[in-house]
Amino acid sequence: MQPLFLTSQRLITEHWPTVARVIGPVMGAVRGEFTVDDLLELCRDGRAVAGLAFLDGEAVLAFVFEFRFYPRHTVVNIIALAGRGVGDAAATFWPGFVQWCRESGATEVEACAHPGMTRLLRPLGFAHTYNFVRMPTGAAP
Repeated sequence: MQPLFLTSQRLITEHWPTVARVIGPVMGAVRGEFTVDDLLELCRDGRAVAGLAFLDGEAVLAFVFEFRFYPRHTVVNIIALAGRGVGDAAATFWPGFVQWCRESGATEVEACAHPGMTRLLRPLGFAHTYNFVRMPTGAAP
């Protein structure tokens, strides 16, 4: 599996339509936090990185991630991940990606994931760490 990180404006312009095509179908699992266009803006602004993984010349996996800097840890946060056969594709791609994350200074990879995505990520080494809770600021307690 051949990865491609969209690390320049030229690469973003050239390959974003493929990222959008692969990620677009899973946007229904997002609860309004972002759109595909928002992800593009994050990448253009340098606040996130998009990538593709190719198998036999076909994009089979697309992802968008960001670095998060906690006081004692630097982590890579997976914002979006989608593709055909995500579990199999990610298993092939994942070890190299984790090595790249480590070489880039990250001590962990994290994701706030829908339950279905959690099931796909677990075999890659992800473990339940926290319960993520949310309350709208307009709601009375």
